[in-house]
Amino acid sequence: MYSIESRIRYSETDNNEELTLPAVIDYFQDVAIFHSEDIGAGGRALKEDGQAWVLCSWQIEIIRLPKYADRVRISTKPYEFRSFVGNRNCMITDLDGNMLVKANSIWAFMDMVNLRPVTVPEKVRERFGLEEKLEMDYKPRRIAIPDEGGELLTPIVVERQHLDSLGHVNNGQFVKLALSVSVRETPAKNIRVEYKTQAHLGDILVPVRYSLPDKEIIVLKTTEDGIYTTLELAD
Repeated sequence: MYSIESRIRYSETDNNEELTLPAVIDYFQDVAIFHSEDIGAGGRALKEDGQAWVLCSWQIEIIRLPKYADRVRISTKPYEFRSFVGNRNCMITDLDGNMLVKANSIWAFMDMVNLRPVTVPEKVRERFGLEEKLEMDYKPRRIAIPDEGGELLTPIVVERQHLDSLGHVNNGQFVKLALSVSVRETPAKNIRVEYKTQAHLGDILVPVRYSLPDKEIIVLKTTEDGIYTTLELAD
């Protein structure tokens, strides 16, 4: 297991002084990237071979959100490789080891020259190794979108602040943009995010919101009715 420690910053919290969902995702993204870089299988090393890991989905379970100034440990561990897919768990605990937030993530190993998934090389698998899968209620990667009842909302234009070093909208930024149109009155405890299409500077995201009895689903669509990202927020 690979871990880093941090102290929750005021800028990472909401009006209840609790860590925000985008900040949770940023921590998980950072620990996964640090882990990959430190073992020589991260973006910088893979870029030389025209390869990269691309995030496909998150499933996050919140037990209790840490608050401003709390000290926490953020950890990650890969548990499975299948062809071009790599799965890893992430978690936030307090310094006594009490679980606060846990997650599953699915990543695709990509040939960025030909823009297609390729089998994870054995040398990359060996550097990561595998650990025991975290105990949680694993959900499917794909999020079912209702056939009707969606509310079409004001389009969002991708700006430079939304982009990462690869030149497309960062996965955490997609979540921030989707949350900006949420009407939930209470924080979600179970969150799923499915990423389908990359978005670039100037692209237009068309939000569609579905308010269901037990959850809210927000779809960020393309102008051609394709899908960039789907966010599911449930109790």
